[in-house]
Amino acid sequence: MAARGKQVLALFALTAGVLLWPGPARAAPPVKVAWIRGEAWAQSDKAPARFYPGNLLDGKAQTVACFATDSLAESTFTVGFTGKAQARELRLVNGDGRSPAAFGKSARVAKLILLEPEYQREVQLEDDKKKQVVRLDPPITADQVTLRIAEVHGEGEMVCLSDLIFVARGKPLSGAASYPKWKGLASKIQGAWVAGPAGAAEKFLTLRHDGSYRFVLRPNDPDLKGFAINGRWTLVGQKLTLSGGGPPLAARVKHALVEDDMGEPMQTLTLKGRVAGKKTIVPDQYRDRF
Repeated sequence: MAARGKQVLALFALTAGVLLWPGPARAAPPVKVAWIRGEAWAQSDKAPARFYPGNLLDGKAQTVACFATDSLAESTFTVGFTGKAQARELRLVNGDGRSPAAFGKSARVAKLILLEPEYQREVQLEDDKKKQVVRLDPPITADQVTLRIAEVHGEGEMVCLSDLIFVARGKPLSGAASYPKWKGLASKIQGAWVAGPAGAAEKFLTLRHDGSYRFVLRPNDPDLKGFAINGRWTLVGQKLTLSGGGPPLAARVKHALVEDDMGEPMQTLTLKGRVAGKKTIVPDQYRDRF
């Protein structure tokens, strides 16, 4: 083709608004802490907000999470993320950072165990009130991680941590403006839940602290079709409302701490309600493990 013809075609493409080259791909939203779940922490039955594990994620040393030293097996909590975390660093403040007296009165964490679905690691912490940075190699790549206090420094009725911030690509995944605050039953039901046969769950419901949720149906029967719903959730009293994906679902919720077949503590979430459309499948009895 002559040069003149090429210039005419190029001019036509520009004036007609034809996109000749694709623009930059839309970046995925940054991964953030989506929820935190604990089973038993210090004073959780009397003053649950005081030492709630969510306090670890606000970036403030003056808010702490504490657990009873005589039952370290219960010093377990799970942090969930909005996607694959890719966290290469932990920034921690050990002990009770509210005051020098409080730091000395309670025990501090000596060893922390981090459990991912397919990986386990141990983190050793210094007996120091200054900020500590732990490099994670390999990084945390899962969408949730369970942490358990295995050993302590010092003595005291409680063992405490003041801060535990996950960092990916140099940026914290939580902070003062975005962390799971204690909100009673709403905090208890946050997290990832599954329903269906043991070891072969088909329903996956995630309630995030920012008020968003995701429900996924993944049938075990290959002839059935699955689907996903994203939307917003609200809780008033014991009434949970899920909007998005058609008519809203209003369900009564019941949260319980029970024992599984092995005698281990397990949390359950029961949803009862009726709705038209896809969300008819959502009400069920959910559990906190596959």
